[in-house]
Amino acid sequence: MDEDTLTYPEYVIRQKEQIEQTEQLVGENLRRGQVIWRRYQEGDRVWYRNRLRKARKKFMKRWCGPWRIVKALSDVKYRIEEENRKPGKRLLRKLFTLTI
Repeated sequence: MDEDTLTYPEYVIRQKEQIEQTEQLVGENLRRGQVIWRRYQEGDRVWYRNRLRKARKKFMKRWCGPWRIVKALSDVKYRIEEENRKPGKRLLRKLFTLTI
């Protein structure tokens, strides 16, 4: 027999090996691609994405900041306040929920 020609049992064994290798690669890629939630502490600086800016103007920045975390309400909810404000401007505070 040729080396390219496999018997049925050999073919099945080769297919099982290829499936196992594929499953291993998929598992590694899934672990590598998982999102890791970061827990912020009070005093950390973050950037805030203002979703309303998207609808207003085409060239307006969607991210603003830096903002300082004032209080962590849970693992995904934070109270933030504007860090760099202009003199005479009121202090902005927001409730921020961490989303992907």
